[in-house]
Amino acid sequence: MKTIINTLIEISKSILAAPIHVPEKLKRINKYIHFGLQVLKQIIEMQEKENEGKQKKKSRYVFR
Repeated sequence: MKTIINTLIEISKSILAAPIHVPEKLKRINKYIHFGLQVLKQIIEMQEKENEGKQKKKSRYVFR
């Protein structure tokens, strides 16, 4: 999932930076898509950090 989002972000960056003429409507739509993908990326990274923190806390209290 993360690699798909990163790939789509790179594609939207390249469309925004392309030297070809792109209609303004398409540019605006692409900006919103790019923004949404960035938000999804941040949410996924935050969830991964939370999961790592929970795993560390659980492993701390294991007695053998």
